Amino acid sequence: MRSDTSVYPALKLTILYIVSILILDAVSPEIHWPINNAIVSSLVVLTGIVLYWRFQNHFWGLFVQVTVVFFLVLGRMPDNQFQAHHVSSYLDLNQKVLVHGTVVNDPQINTQRTRFAVETDSVVFTRNLILPSSGKIQVVCFTDSTVRPAYGDRISIWGYLRSPRGSRNPGEFDFAAYAAYHGLYGVMYAGDAANIRIEGHTSLNPVTEFFILPIKHFIIELNEKTLPPLHAAIASGLIVGDRSDIPQEILNAFSYSGAIHILSISGLHVVFISLLILGLFSVLRVPYAWRIILTLISLFLYVWIADFVPPAVRAGIMTGVVLFGTLLERRTNIINSLCVSLLIILFWDPLAIFDIGLQLSFLAVLSLVIIYPRLEAWCKKRRILTERTPAVLRWVIMGLLVSVAAQIGTLPFTAYYFYKIPLTALIANVFISPISSAVMALGFLSAIVGSFSFTLAQWYAHLNDYLIGLMIATARFSVKLPFAYTQFYRMDMIVLSVYYLLLAVWFFWDRKLVRRWAVWVVIAALSVGVIFQNIPTSKKTVITFLDVGQGDACVVHLDDGRTIVIDAGDQDPQFDYGERVVAPYLWKQGITSIDALILSHPHDDHIGGAGFLLNYFNVKRVFDPGQYYPSAIYKNILNTIAEKSIDYQVLQKDRVVTFGPETRIRILHPGVSFVRSDEPPPYDINNTSLVFVLEYGENRILFSGDAETETWDALSDSGMVIKADIVKIAHHGSSNGTTAKLIQAASPAYAVISCGEGNKFGHPDLETVNAWRNAGTQILRTDQWGAVQFWLDGKSIQRTR
Repeated sequence: MRSDTSVYPALKLTILYIVSILILDAVSPEIHWPINNAIVSSLVVLTGIVLYWRFQNHFWGLFVQVTVVFFLVLGRMPDNQFQAHHVSSYLDLNQKVLVHGTVVNDPQINTQRTRFAVETDSVVFTRNLILPSSGKIQVVCFTDSTVRPAYGDRISIWGYLRSPRGSRNPGEFDFAAYAAYHGLYGVMYAGDAANIRIEGHTSLNPVTEFFILPIKHFIIELNEKTLPPLHAAIASGLIVGDRSDIPQEILNAFSYSGAIHILSISGLHVVFISLLILGLFSVLRVPYAWRIILTLISLFLYVWIADFVPPAVRAGIMTGVVLFGTLLERRTNIINSLCVSLLIILFWDPLAIFDIGLQLSFLAVLSLVIIYPRLEAWCKKRRILTERTPAVLRWVIMGLLVSVAAQIGTLPFTAYYFYKIPLTALIANVFISPISSAVMALGFLSAIVGSFSFTLAQWYAHLNDYLIGLMIATARFSVKLPFAYTQFYRMDMIVLSVYYLLLAVWFFWDRKLVRRWAVWVVIAALSVGVIFQNIPTSKKTVITFLDVGQGDACVVHLDDGRTIVIDAGDQDPQFDYGERVVAPYLWKQGITSIDALILSHPHDDHIGGAGFLLNYFNVKRVFDPGQYYPSAIYKNILNTIAEKSIDYQVLQKDRVVTFGPETRIRILHPGVSFVRSDEPPPYDINNTSLVFVLEYGENRILFSGDAETETWDALSDSGMVIKADIVKIAHHGSSNGTTAKLIQAASPAYAVISCGEGNKFGHPDLETVNAWRNAGTQILRTDQWGAVQFWLDGKSIQRTR
């Protein structure tokens, strides 16, 4: 019997290549050699090839293979050794600069913002200080019809040049890593388009500028002219991968129904386009050889239009290998083709292995190749599929099997990245996928005939309008079902590895060796898991001050498993911090129940996200100061509390709420003279904020909402002792949120300021920061640090983030 590596020769090389990338990335992302990595690696690779040719039948041959692949990867890995005047040297200097450069991609423009990449060539600090620069940055500005940057434009941008932001909260999307993968070393938020000036134009790539981009823009503009705005955005996403104008609500509907891949260029699109073009040339009676060659050329151009995104490249290479194999009259091994396509992509860019789209695309195809035949055989064995099965029923069953196979293969990665498992995806994709194929076909036909007849293009677009509407309605309907999807936030690498181990056991079950050892391997894996789950750990309470921009939100996870949430950030039509920050953080910790939701006072930047928490978590109790406030958000929160019969309590001075033998909160403020339940308060509403001390053993943490001078003066006059290890500085560090007496009385080791980066209020106040710092307190700001986290054991405090 031939071994798997002889049947799939590219498989072993692919595994070695991926393992080498992961090792090099994990051990040292910045490997510096005395001379260039590529030179060293090339010599080693050439030597290794000679040795392998000589010793390929011995153990030494395997060693040489591993060495060759490792150094080949090393030669392709970025070494991050920048020139002296690289743009990364000019980041975060806290002054506005004028950057000159060239637009090097097709700008993403929607109704609100415009994003594009610029290859910098100089940075102007003052009239007399102009320094050369190299390296790409991302520029973001508000969309303005008077300033429309285009590929190849020479441009100048006025603003702050900053580092790409990393993960602001535990487990959050890391934009810095994303930017590094795309070769972007800085970010400029230009704000108004008036800060951008187009100074000229240079031709970077004539094919891109005069052929590829005009085709792409023609298709997008034709969709905008012949379809309603929403349907035009969907059509552009399907055909050319431009999702910039698709509303978030629609993206969520497709994502939660497991059909988000439809709205971006993926293998499905590339294969469909290949079949469409091949069929068109067949109708035109083009000779077979020329038919294949012209299809390959068209396929390459389409992948180019898609901006060479990894899933499209993977599908393009695979399809090209299969089509080229037909010319040579040779049968193509799909798994080998898949591995070859992945190797080519990773050779060009090793970091592409971390691209989510490439991972899901690769796994989906591998699942269809490996799992689908077994599912089909199972259905035939049980006579679910027979020769007498009606064509429509056969189509539905096979569509379900394809969907099931893809879901089985990609499920752990879907849960790992998106924290959701779409339960309706199996059924939704059966209907959405064929509809999307019809939409793509009509879209391309509309584009082809639209190049010479706008009227004919409208006819195709009119039919497409109905199909796109049906596709959107299907996605929306599947999401509204009570079992549409389930949250899954605890997927880690151990669970992921066990899943694929069990999948491999199932796949190779027909082999005697696997059957002999599989049970013992599974038992061993489960035993290790049980042991790790039951290893005794020291009791601790975790306090996390989340970065919610210009607002407040804190999660206290007690040592007995209970959870307290103190404020939940802001909420507006564009962004709900409760939905986008607080809830995901809780879910990732496996928290679905909130024992106490404390709302410091009814300002939107503190309570805005609470509405989402009330609707999607089991909230047992809600506490607030009971102050009247006529905002729509606060009214909705109170209505939700009443509708769900949640225990609602008003907290005021001297109240103590106990959470177990070691944990309690002691309310210091407000007193009855500060709060009015049916009218505006006598002081600023900030002074109705709950001020309390969270006591855990010997640890003391002071929370203060937006309390101002009047609050602290009243507490000082009452003789109340305020001693704390950690203080959440009131009112985002403003000048009226702190007094000298408070600093002296509290004398904390740490003080946390929750505020938004570059906020319009100028928070925190520099004098306030210095006053706390001069008292020996370490200042931790969410606008600079992101989330701040502490571990408490009842005696000591450890800052972990």
